[in-house]
Amino acid sequence: MLTKLDEFCAVVDMVRTDSSLALNRSLPEIHNKAKNMEKIFTRIDQLEEFVSVVKKNVNAYEELVNTAEKDLGTLNSIKSLFSSLPLFSKKVATATTQKKFAAPEVFSTGDYITKSPTPTSKMEGDS
Repeated sequence: MLTKLDEFCAVVDMVRTDSSLALNRSLPEIHNKAKNMEKIFTRIDQLEEFVSVVKKNVNAYEELVNTAEKDLGTLNSIKSLFSSLPLFSKKVATATTQKKFAAPEVFSTGDYITKSPTPTSKMEGDS
């Protein structure tokens, strides 16, 4: 019976040692890592915002290209290419009005992605 009591006391001492180790060493390290992760989370949010802006720009340009193709037509055959030249055309040239291209505002990467130290640098406490 006394042996079992000694074993129980040894287990209790081991648990106390482990909890003090966790509170004094592991918990501060976890807290520091969490602070460093906040910077990464902020960068991820900025990247998501940037991807959204790029997607909007690409969609706007794609819509402009589709409109231009619809308005001007595409040269999908040699016949239409030659008929569009005045030398081969028997039609009287008429004045055609061309629409002016108005480019949408293009994003600047500097507005969304800022330069920061490399995340691969060794963090405090790493071995």
